[in-house]
Amino acid sequence: MRQIISVLCIATLLYAQKDSLNPQKALMWSLLLPGAGQFYNHSYWKIPVVYAAIGGAVGFMLWNQRNYEHFRQAYKAKIDNDPATQDIYPNVPAELLRAQRDYYRRNRDLGILLIGIAYALNAMEAYVDAHLKYFDVSEEVYIQWYPAAIRLCWRFGAKDKRGNG
Repeated sequence: MRQIISVLCIATLLYAQKDSLNPQKALMWSLLLPGAGQFYNHSYWKIPVVYAAIGGAVGFMLWNQRNYEHFRQAYKAKIDNDPATQDIYPNVPAELLRAQRDYYRRNRDLGILLIGIAYALNAMEAYVDAHLKYFDVSEEVYIQWYPAAIRLCWRFGAKDKRGNG
């Protein structure tokens, strides 16, 4: 219950912001709570995408961790010389169990890396979105290029209300 109240208080503070977006604030909020930077930027549709990416990476890591533990126990039981230890794979060679254990350990480690990447992308997206939220993408923005004597010249600008460049 206390967590829900905390999230509601944070959401209220974020929603009450009426000034222009500050990229550092968006980054800070996203690092504190994934998706909070997107909420700060009023990009509400991105919040489920953030949680799907992080949740998918966590699920991948947990599934591989469970399989890693299973094959680790099976491998330990196989190489154990104790007759009281029950071997759950009596017809499988120890090398194959070790290979399976290593496979799931690598994938678990990859899952941990994916969690970090999803978390970092969440923060970077909030930062960039806050910078570009009010970027002008109207038809009045243009780019022209024309050849010069030796080099290629670029001219960037925006048309004024009368259509002059």
